[in-house]
Amino acid sequence: MTKSNHENKNHHHFHSHNIVSNIWLAFLLNLFFTIIEFIGGILFNSSAILADAVHDLGDTFALGSTLYLEKRSLKKENKSYSFGYRRLSVLSGMLNGSILIIGASIMFYQAFGRLYVVEEVNSVGMLGMAVLGIIFNGLAIFSMKKTSSSLNARALYYHLFEDVMGWVIVLIGALGIYFFKLPIIDPILTIGLSIYIGYNAIKILIPVYYILMESTPRDIDLAAFEADLKTINHILDVHDLHLWSLDGNYHLMSAHFTVAKDLTKQDVIKLREETDNLCKGYNIYHTTIEIEFK
Repeated sequence: MTKSNHENKNHHHFHSHNIVSNIWLAFLLNLFFTIIEFIGGILFNSSAILADAVHDLGDTFALGSTLYLEKRSLKKENKSYSFGYRRLSVLSGMLNGSILIIGASIMFYQAFGRLYVVEEVNSVGMLGMAVLGIIFNGLAIFSMKKTSSSLNARALYYHLFEDVMGWVIVLIGALGIYFFKLPIIDPILTIGLSIYIGYNAIKILIPVYYILMESTPRDIDLAAFEADLKTINHILDVHDLHLWSLDGNYHLMSAHFTVAKDLTKQDVIKLREETDNLCKGYNIYHTTIEIEFK
């Protein structure tokens, strides 16, 4: 006997308009300032500004893809995509992480060369860009803070907060160049920012790898979960237990339960309800169970 259960997160629909509106504002602010950054980095001959421009370009892509995904996630399952479109967020993460790594590698290579051939930097322009960076990213953070508790929105909020910290570093570097006449600070800052960007890109790609490999979600202890299942009344044994995730937040489970052969239909229904309640505590929203009578 096989039973399946699928629960939708209705709160996602409820907050969708609010999320999209706030992400739109953050996206437009980030896109506009990214363009300014590339222009300013070239005009002021600052590789540090260009490095952060690459970073903000990745953020703009992340915001844009999240906008798209928030809308697409409302689409229902169909014959071609029986689990819906949640995996699109994984594809977005993979593309975003890859773009950041490529951009960071290019900027690291260019900055490394400038350690040996130091070029003059317009520290005043660099200082002005740093101030603008803090203002624009601060406004983007404020717009994201007003949104709901969506996991995507919270992740973007913390990412934008890190951007502000990056501009604070550029601001300190610009002051160092201005007062101490040390243009070598610029490529040093660029190397540091490139490493920082690459580190964050890897943090994005690692969970993508786990999800695509359909590994057990990192927030679930499989042994503990199996032990909890075995405490449910009438379950004699659990085997062929599989846990995986569609997007890192929406988890799925399939399992075989061994029960006594004289179990009644009402007992099976009760067992199913208890299993669903347990799974909700583990963020498991789709379960397929095969009942085996012993």
